Amino acid sequence: MLSSAITRAGRVALIAAVLIGASAVPAGADPDAPPSVQELRQRLAAAAHELEVVIEEHNALREDLADTERRRREIGAEKAPVEFAMVERQERIGALAAAAYRSSGNARAVMIAAGGGSDMVERLLTLDVLARDQHRALEDLAESRARYAAMEREAETLAEKQREQQVELTLRKREIEKEIDRLHHLRLASGERVRPLDLAPPPPPSGLAGDAIRFAYSQLGKPYRWGADGPGSYDCSGLTMAAWERAGARLPHNAARQWRTVRRIGRDDLRPGDLVFYYGGISHVALYVGAGKMIHAPSVGENVRIDAVGYQPVHGYGRVVD
Repeated sequence: MLSSAITRAGRVALIAAVLIGASAVPAGADPDAPPSVQELRQRLAAAAHELEVVIEEHNALREDLADTERRRREIGAEKAPVEFAMVERQERIGALAAAAYRSSGNARAVMIAAGGGSDMVERLLTLDVLARDQHRALEDLAESRARYAAMEREAETLAEKQREQQVELTLRKREIEKEIDRLHHLRLASGERVRPLDLAPPPPPSGLAGDAIRFAYSQLGKPYRWGADGPGSYDCSGLTMAAWERAGARLPHNAARQWRTVRRIGRDDLRPGDLVFYYGGISHVALYVGAGKMIHAPSVGENVRIDAVGYQPVHGYGRVVD
């Protein structure tokens, strides 16, 4: 897993190098001439998209990390009854051994003491029952110990996985922060400024979708920040997750995983409260508010705002609740 993290980190660095280097000079242009504002804005848009891809991968990794931690807690809870059963079975084996000893210990001693007859048969049967009970108790104890050891191994495996995920998360975070810093410089160089808000959104519907939309409206103007899900800032999937959480629906903090969660719908069936997903790899998501508009957290250096649904290539549409 660590090697895959380094590979992905290298990919991000390569993307940055391409965006800064070769793509800055169009074919046939003077390589010494400064890039135009339009060229800088194109590079800025490309950088923002690539950065969002990495951010959404980071969000998916955080979801995996949370799943790992939940499983570790479940194993911890499952181990307690197994430990209790082990103690019980050890005590039972001790009791059976004591009972066997009190019943003369072995068959030969029983026959000598009893001198034959029904009394001897009864005592031999008692010993046989005790021996079988002891054997079952030993088997149960061995099974409990095996289960306990298996749980210990699973917990350790998950712990190691979590440590590797944390290393990967740290590497990814550093690369994202480098991209964010570079993107800020590109934005300043291009002369691009934060767009004014669209202050005339369509009225929200009633019901759960209306709750989600009203919450999203109240976040307009708040800054984009990667990995954030409020209350002061958001990334794209953090905003849609928070909006629908306010309406009582749970979504993962990742655009691609939200896409796998929702019911797919067509463009003609789109209604307020539905989610709009962008790009082939699903690296951006927005909340549809009606009249061909949506609310989203666009990119680094920008604020939550309203845009036309088709502001970037649409991958598909999904409904959270019917």
